[in-house]
Formats: sequence, C-alpha cells, structure tokens
Amino acid sequence: MRVTATRSGTWWAIEAQHDGQPIYTQAKRLDQIEALVRDAFATIDIDVSDEAIDVIPVIEGQGPSRGCLATPCIAGQIVGAVGQVVGSVGRAASGSDGRLGVHPKPYAM
Repeated sequence: MRVTATRSGTWWAIEAQHDGQPIYTQAKRLDQIEALVRDAFATIDIDVSDEAIDVIPVIEGQGPSRGCLATPCIAGQIVGAVGQVVGSVGRAASGSDGRLGVHPKPYAM
C-alpha cells in the first residue's frame, strides 16, 4: 500500500487508501507512520496487518512527481529541506561573523 506523508509545519500529514477506503492521520516522525496507518485502518475494521506499507514523504516543492521515489533520493530531499530550515534559523540568529549566538556556560556546583 502506498502512503503519502506530506510535511505540514512540524507534522507529517498522512493519506492512505485501501480498497477505495481513505484514511487521514498525522505523525511527528516518519518512523511512526506505518504503525499509525495500521491503527487508523483497524479503527474502521479494515485489517491491513499483512499489507506492505510504502511511505512516500513529500516536501513542498520536492514531491514524488519529480520522479524521485527511491529511498536514498527521498532521504536526500529530507536532509536538504532540514538544511534549508536550519540554515535560515542560523542566519537569523547569527552575528556578523556567521556564528550562532550560543555561548558555553560553566555548570553550577
């Protein structure tokens, strides 16, 4: 079964369909999706315990329509998107020297 997980803020919006019956749910992490999909179908009395679940992550502007369905390619998209977010946060919080404004502090004993 093909499951689409679309990034929506800090969550993954999940869509799946089995024999014409759609389900929608959400997950915080990609590794949670398979169990959540199985549980969602179980709540409407559809047994998908023997189904293989293929999770297709979709990141805005970089969806599977670009021909990238292989796991290493999707992993590269996710890493790229995370890098963009982290990079923009780093630029916003960094000083003129490009370093983040994080300073080590000694532990109080």
